[in-house]
Amino acid sequence: MLMMDVQFAYSLPLAIFFGILATILLNLGKGVQRLGAEMLGKDIVKKWRENLADRRKIIKWLIGTIMVTLSSVVQVAAQMFSDRSSTIVALGGIGILSVVLFSFYVIREKINALQIAGIAMIGVGTVFLSIDYNEVPLPEPGLNFYIFVIIASIFGSLIWIAAVKAKKGYGIVFGTIAGLCNGFAAIMTTFSVATGGRALVSSIVNVWLILSLFIGQGAFWTTQFAFKKGGNANVVVPAMCSFLILMPFINDAVVFGMPFGVFQFLAFILNIGGILLLCLASASILNKLMTPIQSAPKEPTGERTASESEPVAE
Repeated sequence: MLMMDVQFAYSLPLAIFFGILATILLNLGKGVQRLGAEMLGKDIVKKWRENLADRRKIIKWLIGTIMVTLSSVVQVAAQMFSDRSSTIVALGGIGILSVVLFSFYVIREKINALQIAGIAMIGVGTVFLSIDYNEVPLPEPGLNFYIFVIIASIFGSLIWIAAVKAKKGYGIVFGTIAGLCNGFAAIMTTFSVATGGRALVSSIVNVWLILSLFIGQGAFWTTQFAFKKGGNANVVVPAMCSFLILMPFINDAVVFGMPFGVFQFLAFILNIGGILLLCLASASILNKLMTPIQSAPKEPTGERTASESEPVAE
């Protein structure tokens, strides 16, 4: 069969499979990026050449970047089998589990009972997602969608300005902005499949997919900025994922008026609630996480001051 003849059909099981894989790659990739994000800057080439430890951190950041990039490809595959973007992004809670476990075992961030409760909510919500599911025709963009984009853009701009002026809240604010970008990137991927008629070439060589990749880069660099400002992985990533889920849900339920069953509503509520719970739980232990750095006897005074200011940025 020629590539141009490849045609996809709706399949909820395949959509869920690729959706889970995409969110794990995205979230785990962000966690790996966090290990080397401090190396980003104008002197990155110098660090690569002169210091082996710095080079290893840069390699970790590159590995995380590859994982994040690959997640976009897998998400396109998931959308090929789905009928709405909200279904795919609602699986984002599964990715949170991977990044929390990664943070615990690799970055050595602590996990408490509140985080475990959030993970449990996400797990139940994910199970509810496929119960009593109503298939609908693929949506195409209209005037209501463009109004939705304008409103979301204004909201993102306002919280960006507020965070910069206040010089705090970087983790949550820029994680939220990254979620807005990723949410609309997911919506635009659905538009590429809809306007391409589920055909492989027509869906890939599509202006909506190009726009999706472009706005996805906005999310990518926004999270890097959050990390550079001291954003903790267990704060930036949950904030990003909560709005990644919320934006497509609003688009499908409100803008396009798609039918959702009771279990789907419960699934979105539980997933977003669980993610926000994880975010709150992680933020509450930031000071404890920073204590070993502050009390290190060999650490210069200037570096302790910088570290002490980082929890405020969250």
